[in-house]
Order: sequence, then C-alpha cells, then structure tokens
Amino acid sequence: MGFLRNKKILIIGVACLLIIIIGSLLTYTLLKTSPILPKQISKQLNFVPFVPNKTEAPSGLSNLSYNSKTQVLTYKVNYNGSTITVTEQSTPQQFSDVPQAYSTLVTSLQSQDTFDTPNGTVDITTPKELKGVQVAVMNSKGALFFAKTNKNMSTDTWKQFFINLTLNSQ
Repeated sequence: MGFLRNKKILIIGVACLLIIIIGSLLTYTLLKTSPILPKQISKQLNFVPFVPNKTEAPSGLSNLSYNSKTQVLTYKVNYNGSTITVTEQSTPQQFSDVPQAYSTLVTSLQSQDTFDTPNGTVDITTPKELKGVQVAVMNSKGALFFAKTNKNMSTDTWKQFFINLTLNSQ
C-alpha cells in the first residue's frame, strides 16, 4: 500500500515538473518572438524593422514614432545602462543602384570599427557633428538602421545589442 502511494506521489510530482518546464519554455518563446511594435505602426511601414527582442528590452520601447512623410521609424531603448535612440527606414534605392553609396556614407560618418552579426554588418561611427558620440549603422534585409547612444559603449556591448535584434514579426 505504501509503495503504491509513493509511486502516485512521484508520478504527480513529475507531471507537475513537466507542466512547469513546458509553461516556462512556451512563455520564453512567446516573449522572444511576439511583435514589440504596435500594429498601428507596423502596418504603415514599407520595410520590416529590426527591434530588440522582448527579453533584451523587457520594458519595451519609448518615444516610439513613425513619420509617414519621411518614412522613418524612431524609438528609444534602454540597454546595458545606456539609452539608445534608433532610427530606421527602408534601404534607399541608391544603395542598390550604386554599390559604393553605402560605404561612402559610412566613411563620411567616420567609421571606427566594423563587425559582422547574424543580422548584418555593423559599422560603429563617430560623426564630427556629434562630437565623438557613437552611432552604429547597419544596412541589412531592406532596412537602414542607425543607433545613437547617450554614452559610448564597447564594441562587445554593441555586438550584443545587434545580435539580439530581431525582425519585427507581424
């Protein structure tokens, strides 16, 4: 009788543990892949924007706006103690028509470092007009992405930020 009771308790315990594990995995998956941009903004865009996944930006995006005239998406995100202002737009046609146009832009912004991520190649720049403030630039998957930080970050921190970007799912 005691053996059967212990076996039932063990089975119930294992079932509860499996439910907790499956629930945690499902929650993590939904948080990581669900869209972070509101649909009323997403439906206006003529490109698929990069956004931080929800695990990297749990508080979401602030100062989120889309200018329909310039077709530029802007938002701020707190990341690793810095506030990053992001602006994105569709990749300009001239970048496709004239292959060196993008590299000319990056050079004019005073590129300091370049690295590759799964999302694309990123250039860390320090434009003269911003007096040493870093701006990361990426042209990938149909989006031209600028990220300006309120304080300079290490290359490794920038890499982590860009690795954790995801295309906004609808």
